[in-house]
Amino acid sequence: MIYVDRHRIPEPKWLKSNACKKLRAEAEKFFKEPLAKRKQTRFDFETGLLRIQTKDELLNLFHRKCAFCEQKLAPNLMGLGKWDLEHFRPKQVADDDQARDHYWWLHYAWTNLYAACPTCNRSKRNLFPVEGKRSAVGAMGAELSLEKALLIDPCLDRPEEFLSFDDSGMAMPSPSENRFNFAERRAQTVISTYELNRKELVKGRLSAIQNTFRALENVVNNHDIAPEDVMVDLWNRLQEELAPEAEFASAKRFACARQLLKGPISNPEAVTEATLPRVELGRYFKILRSQVPALKAAPLRRRVIPAADIVAPVPEHIRSAVVNRVEISNYRIIETLSFDVAEDASPEVKIPDASILHARSWKMLLGENGSGKSSVLHGIALALMGKKFYEEKKEEYGFANNLRFGSAAGEIKVWLSGDSEPLHLKVLRDKIEWVSGERGASIFLRGYGASRLLPKRRRNLNDPSCVEVRQSRNVDNLFDPFAPLIDAEGWLRSLNPEDFYCAATNLKALLDVKGEEVSLGFEDQSARSGRFGLWEKEHFTPLEYFSAGYQTLLALGCDIMAGTNKKVEDMISTPGVILIDEIGTNLHPRWRMEIIMRLRKTFPAMQFIASTHEPLCLRGLGKGEVAVMRVEKGIAELVDNLRSPAGLRVDQLLTSEFFGLNTTIDPQVEAQFTQYYDLLERKASLTATETGTLETLKKELADKSVLGSSRRDRLILDILDQFIVSSRAAQKTNFPKPTKDVVTQIEAILKAVQPSTPLRG
Repeated sequence: MIYVDRHRIPEPKWLKSNACKKLRAEAEKFFKEPLAKRKQTRFDFETGLLRIQTKDELLNLFHRKCAFCEQKLAPNLMGLGKWDLEHFRPKQVADDDQARDHYWWLHYAWTNLYAACPTCNRSKRNLFPVEGKRSAVGAMGAELSLEKALLIDPCLDRPEEFLSFDDSGMAMPSPSENRFNFAERRAQTVISTYELNRKELVKGRLSAIQNTFRALENVVNNHDIAPEDVMVDLWNRLQEELAPEAEFASAKRFACARQLLKGPISNPEAVTEATLPRVELGRYFKILRSQVPALKAAPLRRRVIPAADIVAPVPEHIRSAVVNRVEISNYRIIETLSFDVAEDASPEVKIPDASILHARSWKMLLGENGSGKSSVLHGIALALMGKKFYEEKKEEYGFANNLRFGSAAGEIKVWLSGDSEPLHLKVLRDKIEWVSGERGASIFLRGYGASRLLPKRRRNLNDPSCVEVRQSRNVDNLFDPFAPLIDAEGWLRSLNPEDFYCAATNLKALLDVKGEEVSLGFEDQSARSGRFGLWEKEHFTPLEYFSAGYQTLLALGCDIMAGTNKKVEDMISTPGVILIDEIGTNLHPRWRMEIIMRLRKTFPAMQFIASTHEPLCLRGLGKGEVAVMRVEKGIAELVDNLRSPAGLRVDQLLTSEFFGLNTTIDPQVEAQFTQYYDLLERKASLTATETGTLETLKKELADKSVLGSSRRDRLILDILDQFIVSSRAAQKTNFPKPTKDVVTQIEAILKAVQPSTPLRG
């Protein structure tokens, strides 16, 4: 993080336009209403347009780098791509019951807008800790500074006075004799909130520091012997490494200043004042010289630069990391499989909420019963939960005997975003051992099986005292179908009025309950007593009268919200990983079509890895978000990198690579197709009896109008049958597409044969 002078770039004109003033007025009108009058609705901030209208100024202001970690951003030609519009003070702050609506009035304020990488933006989410008193609604400028923000503002603060880097690329508080002072607390808060020591950052900084050391060595080694024009080039190269536009400039400046203070240049400040005026190395010299008086080390040219495989410490707070790769071998029915999960949903997935710019990518596992879908989810859950969970539950859930029959050892590897090393488990005959990551993942995690049940009702409806406090990681229901979810009604009753409003708003979005006259609440909402249910004007429907689908979704939504924080907050920015087996259980076909988009809209920052048998549950998924489990000769395997299921009808989904049925007519015809293709594949070596069976099947399928009723259809389908037979092996890795020769043959038939010519003989 380096200092950025915001005044060098003019404020975008759009922020002063009538259109923006109108958006501000709409926000003000909404947030000035008390919670009780907001009809359990979210305010839909216009973030997409704001991002487009401010992109040029923001990217130029922050040198096309993340304002916080200094990674280079990669916007596309439209200025979108891999960068996020970050609100330094969020539109809804977390962890502060006294400031629930803060800081909505700064949503369109130029001084509150920053360019950030998606990882930093997600890591920070809507956190904004302060040591002082939270500002009053509408506060600006100097009033905001009285809050004593714990996050360092690169446009107001001098980050190098708080945040330092060592030569390995690790971020740390700047050295100080006064430990645990306000400055150090700010540095520690920034490091943990933005996860500045995530492994890919440390590795990138180290590589950048090494390049800077090489440029500095060239200057030092040639300082007294090289011609002037050569030295000018060498100094220019070093200045490029340390310039504000350079990636990881702050880490490189600290490393360079540290080396110059150790020698071998006698007066580094004089040299840099003359040759490096843009990078302000004098400030870094002053910081290092005043705070670390004794700098003793070997001369620069003999310095050993540390290796790149630095292991960053795990932050104590809940990380925003998600699963981005899974590898499993010799675990239960699985011999070997691997798949990747993208961090963001593909661009074709459109969330119906203008304030949601990025939703996490999903991974949906398909496959017949016994194909290993549940095993994949269980393996991921074990890795993420860690060794302590395994030791506590191994007898209850039968974790010990999971090695595939006939194998000597197996493995489960799960990579999290931002980590270069996986959580690594070794599966043995009667136990599981941890190679790395035995503490599990410091993330919010939930795991659910096919039975997601509400617990039995308590006798005293108005007593919330026995509501279970849920830990940040809980996957019991995934392994035990009888493990109930949280007591949704009791939990809702235990919330204060503001938290209940937020919870009900999220549940309305999840249940797709619309209308100002419709709300979730209790029979006596003012006292929050009696039964919980749905109010439609004056009509009340208790929870126990809800359909199984409503109850399943409500239980799921409350269970997720209850574990994310000590209070309820806007779920749009809350990260986590959710594992769900058989996601379509108890849902009506219409709900199955909408379940993905509802969950994406309610919990967009959470990653879902789920399984299903339902083709309708693929609605809302994009390219790369669906994988198919198949069993070949008793061994489960996975087919990944499939096309987007969007736009396919149900019958097309069933006969596509996603479900692989030959027909949607009935199981008997399916069995005939299977036998038909098996015989056709061995046509050259069939016995007389088998040849007769093949001809009989061909006639029977034709009589049922399955194989076509005209000569044209018959000729075309004969060619396609041969193609399918020759491509059956290809189906194991991906759905085969007709070759150019096949297409040419079909086109020739269509030109040569009259469409009305009946099939004869």
